[in-house]
Amino acid sequence: RNKKVLRLFADTKFTLTGKFGDYTFTEEQEVQVGDWTTSTFGLVSYYPWRYDSLGRSSLDGKVLKRWKVEPEISSWVDYYHKDGTITYSNYPGSKIPWSLPDDNSITRNGTTRKLQVNQEQMIISYQTIYDGETVWFDMIYEHASDTPTDPD
Repeated sequence: RNKKVLRLFADTKFTLTGKFGDYTFTEEQEVQVGDWTTSTFGLVSYYPWRYDSLGRSSLDGKVLKRWKVEPEISSWVDYYHKDGTITYSNYPGSKIPWSLPDDNSITRNGTTRKLQVNQEQMIISYQTIYDGETVWFDMIYEHASDTPTDPD
């Protein structure tokens, strides 16, 4: 009856209680989540990210151009927290919401973009027009460190 979505990061036991007329029952159920860091959510949120490069890609995925960002920009670190907020090293104190509507999209501060992520890099893209052609503008990130964003 109470619809509540929970993100589980470790095996968890739930106790369910039901009542039918005068009969009450209780049942305990364990939910096993496995290694959450290999899910799309875990790939995005486990380690902090920083810009590696920017680029343009064709709509069919062909890389048209890549270029490195300036050293100052590559020093900024983005932390995607398990609680659904992002914090930034270059904007201390700011927090914006993020979520994954599906495994190929990311929503940050209400704006949804294309997402590609694996163990090494994350690419967040949006469509734009360049030289009269519709292309993807790609923001390519790499891990900023091997220290988890939210240590357990």
